[in-house]
Parts: sequence; C-alpha cells; structure tokens
Amino acid sequence: MNNTGRDKRYRSCILQQWDAKTGAAVGRVMEGHNGFVTCIAVSPDGIIVSGSDDNTLHLWDAKTGAAIGKAIEGHADQHQDVKTGAVIGKIVEGHTALVSCIAVSSDGSIIVSGSYDYTLHLWDAKTGASVGKVMEGPTDTISCIAVSPDGKTIVSGSYDSTLHVWDAKTGKAIGKAMEGHTASVNCIAVSPDGMTIVSGSEDRTLCLWNAKTKAAFGKILEGHSDSVSCVAVSPDGMTIVSGSHDQTLHLWDAKTGAIIGKAMKGHTGVVRCIAVSPDGMAIVSGSDYDNTLHVWDAKTGEAIGKAMDGHTSPVISITFSHDSKHIVSVSENTHEIFTWNPITGT
Repeated sequence: MNNTGRDKRYRSCILQQWDAKTGAAVGRVMEGHNGFVTCIAVSPDGIIVSGSDDNTLHLWDAKTGAAIGKAIEGHADQHQDVKTGAVIGKIVEGHTALVSCIAVSSDGSIIVSGSYDYTLHLWDAKTGASVGKVMEGPTDTISCIAVSPDGKTIVSGSYDSTLHVWDAKTGKAIGKAMEGHTASVNCIAVSPDGMTIVSGSEDRTLCLWNAKTKAAFGKILEGHSDSVSCVAVSPDGMTIVSGSHDQTLHLWDAKTGAIIGKAMKGHTGVVRCIAVSPDGMAIVSGSDYDNTLHVWDAKTGEAIGKAMDGHTSPVISITFSHDSKHIVSVSENTHEIFTWNPITGT
C-alpha cells in the first residue's frame, strides 16, 4: 500500500471484502467513513481496521462486515486500541510534509513513516513516541517502505531512484544508498528470509539486492513495457510477482530473475496493487480504470474465476485475511468497504 509512484491522484474511498477462492463478495458493503479511505489492515484475530482522511478509524468484523463499536475519532494521527477504540498515547507529529507511506514491524511494536519531506520517522506503536533520530539521506520523496521479517531493518525507496537500508532501533543508515534504477523506485518487498530485497521502478524494471551487502545481484528483471507499480514475494520466497502500468502481471524466479511463464493479462487498466495469499496459493491484483480485481494461480499464473467487478471506481489497495479465505479491497470516490470470497468472486 505504499506504491504510489509520482501520480498523487490515487486516493481510496471504498473497501470490499472478497472470497479468495471464488472471487465472490462476502458480507455487506462496509459503509461509515465520510472521506477517502486511505489504508486498511487485517488483524490475526479477524478484525479489519480502516483509516480515512475524515480523521477517523473504523473497526469491522471480517466475517460479517459489521461495524465494531463507533468510529474512532480524535485524529490527526493518533493510535487506538484495536479492541476498544480507546485513544492510546499522544498525537504522532514530526513530518513537515504529507506522509506518503507507512509500514509496521511484524511484531507490531514499531511504525515507520515516509514523507514528501524526504525523511522517515520511527514511532513506538504503543505510545506514539518518536524512536531514534529522523532518518535523512534520500533527496526526494519517500515513495515506499518495507520492514524486514525479523524487524531489525527498514528498507525505503525514493523518487530519487535509490534505496536505503536503516537500523530499525536507532534509525541510523546502514551502508550507502543502493543505486541501480534510473527512475523513481515505486515499490519494494523483502523476502520472507530477509535475505533479498526486490524493487520496482518507473524505469520499467525490477532489481534484486542482497539485504546484507546492499549489492545488486543477478540480472535486471526486464519484461514490463511500462512503469512497475507494485511487487510482492511469495511466502516461500521462491517467486516474485509484479504489476505494471502496462496492465499485466509477471511471475519471476526469485533466485535467477528469470520470467516464469507468460504475462498475466486480464486487466484493462494499470495494475495498481497486488497481494499474495498467506498460504501461497493465490495472487490478487487490483486495477484502476477497469475497477476490477483478478485472482490468479500463484504457481501457473492462470486466472482463477472471473473478474471481481463490484467496485465502481479504481481499486488502489488490497490485502488477504490471515487465513487466506477473504480479500479486502479499497477503491476511490465512494465511502464503502467490501469483503470478497476469492473462490466465487462475490
């Protein structure tokens, strides 16, 4: 959900949950926000959290789509207890420009934010207190962030075409900038073992990096005919999936960088977001312009079922539930949350 690229018009307002096997919409449309929905997350115990530029968060039951409690108000940028909605700690302030991307460590203890002020900040997720120093180094907007699986390092990408690695405890830069792309870094992902970083760029390529040495390895991954907008790594770390402005997805061998199979075609608009199911069996992609989601076999790249076309505006963010049974999607221009069954498409 960090892959914005330079096009800042993509803002989300609708969430829909889908069945991950059938593609069927699950439960009711989740309505309640009065502004654009800007982010979503699914907790391990089945609670969907949505945040909006109406300065509220909403909690939803992932099975039924029913709202849990009332809207959580009090923002800008406060933390709330996911069960009760109670405000925790103080307002989180520090950036001097729009926050462009955010990530949370795997244990939920640290929040990392990137901004148009060219910096990153670390925050204690429980107290909202700033952790370590302001992370400075990139010379343009921070476009994407990823936290390593062990929570020890942070990787950031920037419009300045570089990547940086940071110590997650201190905020100190580890090594120098990683250079290789010739245009904005739009998206990054870290392999499950933490050994490989994958980056996608407006230069139409993906690069593989050794997370320890910061050196690029293997060949540059070429295959897309337009900007790479999103990237993900399979749970077993063997496969990379990328989405592009060329309306296609590609599968890649994470070890060699070789393309696996042919381009995955079906969308008629930019592939804005992708996610791999936690069980590694399915990929879901969302598009702007055609307003649809597609589910794909993660091994073969073949489409599963029909396009999920319940949205009426561009899809710009998606995620799987932790049990891989449902998909939650976000789109712009309305104030709804949708849950889908990936098998039936409803």
